[in-house]
Amino acid sequence: MGKATILMFWVGGLIFTVVGAVLALQVPLQELQGPPSLQSPVMIPGLLLIIAGVANFIAWVGALVLAGRLGAWGWFVAVFLLGSLGLLIYLIFGPDEYGPENDYSAYEEYGDFGG
Repeated sequence: MGKATILMFWVGGLIFTVVGAVLALQVPLQELQGPPSLQSPVMIPGLLLIIAGVANFIAWVGALVLAGRLGAWGWFVAVFLLGSLGLLIYLIFGPDEYGPENDYSAYEEYGDFGG
């Protein structure tokens, strides 16, 4: 998973979060009385917020995997400890998959590992 895919999941999660929160704020408090049901006015906002959480979790795990695969352990720890804020900082300033700082040509001197 590259940074572009991680960014799409993060932006999608952000959009679902905003829409779900706006819809949840539109529900009058009088309609929240009683047991929850499938016709509850908070069902749609709740589902949108669950989808947003899943999308953000996928983006977070994708950023952890990419940072680990690149060997950027400082970025890995930052994303792991700071959560969504660390993910946003990583998406803006973190290393790219094919950037010049990720040149693995030093491994060529050890020969072919493929057999």
